[in-house]
Amino acid sequence: MLKSDSQKSLLGTSLGHFLNDGANSLFPVVYPVLLSTYHVSLEFIGIIAALYSLSSLAASPFVGRRSDYNESYPRLISFGLIVVAFGILGFTLSIVYFPGVPSFYLGLVLFTVLAGFGSSFYHPIAAAILNETQTFENRGRAMGINGAMGGVGMLAFPIITVGLIVAYGVWSLSLVTIAFILIAIAIYTVMTTVRAPEQIRNGINQKRSSSGVPMSIVLSSVLALTIVAFFRSAMIQGVINFMPTYLTTVTKIQYQYVGTAQIAFSFFAIVGQPVFGSLSDRYGRRSMIGVTLIGCVLSVLLLTASSTNFLLTEISLGLFGLFSYTGFPLFMGLTSLIAPKGGVTLANSIVWGFGTIGGGILGPILVGVLSAPSILGSLGLTFLFLTVLGMVSLVFMPFVPKRPKTAFIPA
Repeated sequence: MLKSDSQKSLLGTSLGHFLNDGANSLFPVVYPVLLSTYHVSLEFIGIIAALYSLSSLAASPFVGRRSDYNESYPRLISFGLIVVAFGILGFTLSIVYFPGVPSFYLGLVLFTVLAGFGSSFYHPIAAAILNETQTFENRGRAMGINGAMGGVGMLAFPIITVGLIVAYGVWSLSLVTIAFILIAIAIYTVMTTVRAPEQIRNGINQKRSSSGVPMSIVLSSVLALTIVAFFRSAMIQGVINFMPTYLTTVTKIQYQYVGTAQIAFSFFAIVGQPVFGSLSDRYGRRSMIGVTLIGCVLSVLLLTASSTNFLLTEISLGLFGLFSYTGFPLFMGLTSLIAPKGGVTLANSIVWGFGTIGGGILGPILVGVLSAPSILGSLGLTFLFLTVLGMVSLVFMPFVPKRPKTAFIPA
């Protein structure tokens, strides 16, 4: 039985991470079906993958600012997950009932946007909850454990999605919506028993007497970190969104085995978050961000060089999962240290929204456009280009602050 607020908050946010990141991995494994069965172009796939991130980006600052000012954390997390569930449902029904007509493409776009909007709620809010309910000494470890549950979602959802589609057809993905809603209700039940931390209550009281921390102060504290997150995410999300397509078209893996082929990526994504979360507690979050950036670049280079060797492909996917899926404990953990008090959740939203999600918009678009026959002509060459974006992130790392900005005190 969970007795402490720290345990309950870790459980509730971890279940949320499982669902949120599981949904993120559901859409990419449906893309090969759209390409092969419904003859959708790579460019369109790139567009809807980017729209998923774009809608999340548009909502993220609003979510962060609202959460800094009230005690709606449990409601907002559960609400966001339910919105994602209905996005998945609409996306599924568009494929099943409207193939080959204009409403097919419209439905894919609209429900992708809806799911992306719902996904914007989780990361900045969960990071704020964990930052305030966990001790400083255990914060990186807790965020790593939480992030690992996102990795479990990334492991489970592709296998479940492919299994359902192969066995019963695309319509069966509507069953995922039911599971989403039931677990979202369970999360709400757990999170409502967590007492509002003193820091959150103080933030609410500050709002009642002032207009809050100015955006300019919050932005200046995390600008360099946001740029690092942007280029890092562009590389990572470009690869992740087209990973199933790469495996089926370049490495020639049959679709029914795509979910299984990604187990190495998902398994090490689970391992990587608690490992680097704990290492960041000991050696610093800035240092670990640099290490994982180098690891991401090298693993993508190995992936493009091993397209004809299944074993090396699996090794490269495992390494990519180990290093790439560490953004939550490292970036959100560092943001809480360098952002001014009273604006931590807004800072989380800027780094995660404009950085991680913003890069997630650029990456899929670049892959969809550059892989066209008239430009680079292949996913392999396009993935090579993405490693340049990872190197750009490294250039900006020295500009990330080592210490927090002076706390803002309202006049």
